[in-house]
Amino acid sequence: MKSRIFNLVILAAILSLTLCNNDWVNLAQLPQLNAFAKNYTSNIFSGYLTAGTGTSFHYVFLESQRTPKSDPLILWLNGGPGCSSLLGWLYEHGPFIFPDGETKFQYNNYSWNKIANVLYLESPACVGFSSCPNPNQTFDDNSVAQANLNALLAFYVKFPNFTRNDFYVAGESYGGIYVPYLSYYIDQFNKKAPATLIPLKGFLVGNGVTHWKYDTAGSMPDFLYTRAIYPPSMRNKILYETCIDPYSDECSEFLFDSIYTRNLNHYDLLRWCFNQTETAPDPNAPVKGSNNYLRFMRQVFLQNNEGEETELPAHTGVVAPCLDGLGAYIWLNLPEVRKGLHISSTINYNWTMCSEINYNVNYNNGSYWIYEQLVPQNKYKILVYSGDTDASVPILGTQKWIKLLTTSKSIPTEVPKKIWTIPGLAASETQTAGWVTYYQGLQFVQVKGVGHMVPQWQREGSFKMLQYYLQNKMLD
Repeated sequence: MKSRIFNLVILAAILSLTLCNNDWVNLAQLPQLNAFAKNYTSNIFSGYLTAGTGTSFHYVFLESQRTPKSDPLILWLNGGPGCSSLLGWLYEHGPFIFPDGETKFQYNNYSWNKIANVLYLESPACVGFSSCPNPNQTFDDNSVAQANLNALLAFYVKFPNFTRNDFYVAGESYGGIYVPYLSYYIDQFNKKAPATLIPLKGFLVGNGVTHWKYDTAGSMPDFLYTRAIYPPSMRNKILYETCIDPYSDECSEFLFDSIYTRNLNHYDLLRWCFNQTETAPDPNAPVKGSNNYLRFMRQVFLQNNEGEETELPAHTGVVAPCLDGLGAYIWLNLPEVRKGLHISSTINYNWTMCSEINYNVNYNNGSYWIYEQLVPQNKYKILVYSGDTDASVPILGTQKWIKLLTTSKSIPTEVPKKIWTIPGLAASETQTAGWVTYYQGLQFVQVKGVGHMVPQWQREGSFKMLQYYLQNKMLD
């Protein structure tokens, strides 16, 4: 009997090794990344994880550049809903990233996989390279959480060596829903299946939607006013007439298309908008919307390739306003890249940064209720961080729901708001990176002078934040 069990264990190990090897990515065969292949020695895997009946999610898994056997595992989810988590890999905290407006990779000195194993999951179905068995499928927060849990369990089958590594869920934007939901589902799964515990230690959310009353449009009018976007004489009219219902058409028109807000980069008020004007042939020609953005991408691509008449395939997805996705769009749709990443032949359409999916957003609950349950238990390490120039999910809303939570649940403040720093230009000086407040069971980090994608626009600061979080150190 013992020999039979031993043989089964050996077979399972061989099977998992085969699955991993089939997904291993050979950097030397990938355009641009082949230049890094000689010096980058950590494993990268790309393939598919079963997320439910007939559905598979595409993933990219980066083993830690330090000690993958013992370093924590982080699952990263971008938001939307409908945006690809490969944006996190290629723009925010992967080892090779596209700077804004560039189509050539640069090495990232602050890649999160320098200290952790990082799993990027394209979720839900029909997003990015993930399978799309039913384009008319309708999603909601619960169905996506269950599918993400299924994919995570499939990951552990494929990579059983990581079942004992400390595990964290992280994400941003609508990931403010995805991340707590998946964490809650894992918490409930562990209670029902204690023999196969997922070693969840906590979760991180950046500029995340949490409480719809306070987040997004609920705090935009105030946030724009505090940034002097519209004049004081307009304040009462905006708050008590135009935006008394922040989700009304009238308020939406003011927030995004008034004489004060038109062409603002709502993801970061301090940054230029991409895809607003063409660079060729007429720099003054206005460009609005996804179709025109494709023209813009084609023109930049032609310029960067010395005018070669290279035609990009038709773009079927959507583009987040003002955000750049040109480098990823070009690179991921190259046939040799799709082959090298083992993209399924059933995906006969282009990868796009975001996809139009049917998603029923629950504007009543958000994910605030999960914080109400998990934070008072002080069972998990929960980090909420916010770039303070983001107008899409403004820091004011995050501060409001945190105050509501800590007051209503009598959660004590352990360390009042204080400055945290990163190195300055000179070795002997430091610069303020932001502020941090520690509550029992929750820490809130404000990141100064950056917007929605903190790891993309404040790489050094976000790396320090992650490092201290994983090491249970207080930011200083």
